[in-house]
Amino acid sequence: MITDDPGTPGDGKWENNFAIAFEHRPDETSYDVPAIDLNYGLGEHIQLTLQTAPVLLKRSGHGLIGGIGGTEAAVKWRFFDQATSGFDMSMFPRAIFNVTQTSVRRGLAEDGTKFQIPFQTARRLADCTWTPSSVRE
Repeated sequence: MITDDPGTPGDGKWENNFAIAFEHRPDETSYDVPAIDLNYGLGEHIQLTLQTAPVLLKRSGHGLIGGIGGTEAAVKWRFFDQATSGFDMSMFPRAIFNVTQTSVRRGLAEDGTKFQIPFQTARRLADCTWTPSSVRE
C-alpha cells in the first residue's frame, strides 16, 4: 500500500513516519522494519523527503537475509492550496536508487535509478470528527 497526500508540514517543521511494511510473493516475503519517511518543510508549500528501510527477506528454502532496501529522495511542491483554490494539489518528483550494490545482489533493492513525478490532489468535503472512545447520550 502506498499512501501520500498533497499536504506539506509547514515552514521549518518535520513530519516523520515510521511503519512496518511487508510484501508477499510466491516463495518469498520481505519486511521493511521499519520503513522510514523523513519530511522537512521548506516554506509553506515545499517538502524535502528522504525514505528508506532496513529490509528482511525470507525465501522458501533459504534463511533470512537483511540489508538496506531502496532509498528515495524527493521534493514535493504544493502549487494549489485549499485555502485559496478550494483544493490541494502537489507534484512530488523523486529519485529512487540503491545505496549499496550488495543489497541489489541479495535481492533487497532494485538495480539502477528510477525517476517518478506523481501528482496528488485532495479536497475537504465536510468537517468530520471521530472520537472512538467517546460515549454520547
